Amino acid sequence: MNRSLINLRRCGSDVTANSPLAQLDRDLKADWKSRRDRVLSQHAADLDDVDWQCPRLPESQSFYALPEQLLLAYERHREESELGHVFRIANSLHDRLDAIVVLGPPNAILSVQAITAACCDPYHNEMSRADRGSKPRIYFADTEMDNDFIQSLVWRLARNGYGDVRAEQRWGIVAIDDQQSRSQVIPLLRFLAGQMPTWDDAVSGENASEIPAPITIITAQPDDWATSIGGFGPPFELLHSNSLLSGTMGALAPASLLPAAFLGLDVIQLLVGAAAINKNFAEGEWNENLSLQLAGLIEQRQLDCIGWSNSFDGLLRWWIKAIETATEASATWARSGAINPTRSANRPAVTMHWLAEPPRTDPVQLWDTSGDLISVEQLKRQRFESVVSASATPTCDQIELVLPGIDTHPIGQVMQLGLILAELARERSR
Repeated sequence: MNRSLINLRRCGSDVTANSPLAQLDRDLKADWKSRRDRVLSQHAADLDDVDWQCPRLPESQSFYALPEQLLLAYERHREESELGHVFRIANSLHDRLDAIVVLGPPNAILSVQAITAACCDPYHNEMSRADRGSKPRIYFADTEMDNDFIQSLVWRLARNGYGDVRAEQRWGIVAIDDQQSRSQVIPLLRFLAGQMPTWDDAVSGENASEIPAPITIITAQPDDWATSIGGFGPPFELLHSNSLLSGTMGALAPASLLPAAFLGLDVIQLLVGAAAINKNFAEGEWNENLSLQLAGLIEQRQLDCIGWSNSFDGLLRWWIKAIETATEASATWARSGAINPTRSANRPAVTMHWLAEPPRTDPVQLWDTSGDLISVEQLKRQRFESVVSASATPTCDQIELVLPGIDTHPIGQVMQLGLILAELARERSR
């Protein structure tokens, strides 16, 4: 796994050699430093403080020091830590079921999809259980889905997996609760739980007491769930989060880490990557600070992101949502080659090209229209150069955000970078 930092550069050059911050006058540089210091004073944590060494997630834990807190708690407390509970639940269930449904509010679902769509095979759900390494298929159900979507989901789950082992007839639920959406989550949870097959079955030779709960509810208010859910049938387990980590801000919280762990993704490296961005933000000089460079580029400008890998689709949807939630700036994203048709040529803008090097799989060779052999990556590079040329205007900066690969470590970096940018934007409006 490549643990290098993501690279930010102008199209055709290195941003560090031509940093936007180098063009700021002294007063603006002082403002950026002050804004960074305010973010750090509000969100950074002294992890040597005894209050931050508890095994479970502190109620006052915000997004910024979350990666370090989760990693430190796991290192010190193992099974009793929040990550320890994530691993225990995922490891105890993934061999016993063939699918999981992640249920919750749309922004929370978006966070999970950003990670899983980037890191999993695009056809993960269509693979046999053996080809998936016995990891479950994954489906999503947000609180805004309509009647037809619900019916189709239940129909698919009832058809089981692609084989005849007992696990392929079972599925589970990960429900993400927050105070604002609980009244929408509970009815859907009751309905889906009512469709679940019985897990205690003589064919498997297991007793109910030996089988883990098929439902996990991730909540910041665990004490009142028994009252809220009422006469709920299937057994369930509670996993703790806190009220500061809801929606897009909980992108690296247990609500996202548990589904990722079910799929066998390296959630430790997801958090290590995020921690690397924190270190870069807190300690990096102006010409190497990724967060401040990007914040300086996109502030008060139209932001258009172009993803040059299909794996970026979910990630870009989440990233744009996180930025737009925190700022009034307009932002768009598109698949490779598409240019925002609504952008004014006279309006200051930034086009951010998302790239990944190298591809994860063997190169595909194609015959081009001239009869020459060319790789898919070479064709993509040609299209990229054409789009860069077509997008060039005096009021538009074009930059490349280059991941050293598509894996959990760089994905963790990109997600923490998005969260920091959103918080810097909020700090400007305060």
